[in-house]
Amino acid sequence: MGLASHGARVADERGYVIYAAADVVGDQTFRGWAEITRHGKRVARSGLVGRAFPDMMAAQQYALDWARQWVERDSRAHERSPFDDRQTDRDHERSNARVGIS
Repeated sequence: MGLASHGARVADERGYVIYAAADVVGDQTFRGWAEITRHGKRVARSGLVGRAFPDMMAAQQYALDWARQWVERDSRAHERSPFDDRQTDRDHERSNARVGIS
């Protein structure tokens, strides 16, 4: 599974790079796999994903779709809005007030 040898490379503005490819797994069937990096460091590797496809490009597309979904979930986990911080501070102040800390 050499990343440079075959497959697709997709980058986005958040620093994620997806490498998706497909390998032969049976008699004329293919399964996709993906590797995801963020800011140059690997953050996920799928292993073989999806069912066996008779077409290499279909298997690769499945892996690419899988990786895009992974990136969306991961990027949401990294996002925090200023409201979240204000809410946390407000909750902390209320908790301290209940126990008499000022």
